[in-house]
Amino acid sequence: MKNKIPNIVTILILTTLTAIMCIYLSGYRAVVVKPSLVVPDEISKPLVPFLDQDIIRDIQNRNE
Repeated sequence: MKNKIPNIVTILILTTLTAIMCIYLSGYRAVVVKPSLVVPDEISKPLVPFLDQDIIRDIQNRNE
């Protein structure tokens, strides 16, 4: 029975160290790695301010 307690303590210590290292490395990576600045073409296209008059009339007719 005496042999079981040190094994459990060893597993708990190793698990705690693994969790701490995982959290530390995730935080370090978040600070060091820069996000990519690639913007897709459909987002970077300029907006065209065009209103389809037929659709606007259809919406107005539905409300009446």
